[in-house]
Amino acid sequence: MNESQLNNSDPVMEVIGHLVRWQPVIAREEKMQLQNRLRGCVGSENHPLFNCEVNPLYRSQNSDDVLFQMCSSGQLARVHLTTQLETNPIYPDTVLFGTLREWLQFELDDVMYLLEDAEIKL
Repeated sequence: MNESQLNNSDPVMEVIGHLVRWQPVIAREEKMQLQNRLRGCVGSENHPLFNCEVNPLYRSQNSDDVLFQMCSSGQLARVHLTTQLETNPIYPDTVLFGTLREWLQFELDDVMYLLEDAEIKL
């Protein structure tokens, strides 16, 4: 890939943005805000995070995705937060992971899909 491709290619910038979008959640206020927002959108008893104590670890800077750690099990949950109370147990969209490594592999797979979809050759 040459420099002009990097500067003028939206798919490349999308991939780069995907790689750096996750930022740690450090501030106590932000953690509380994300916990409250999760409680405000999980409305089904059948959702895996219903009434679950969680700790927000990472937040996507370009979407409403948050990586939470479930306090009781240590399991990780990547959640696409919504703006309303969801009564359907498939929402908010949630993917569970046993380890941080599994989550990182999931994110890497997303990046590889974007590369393939944009037909970007490394």
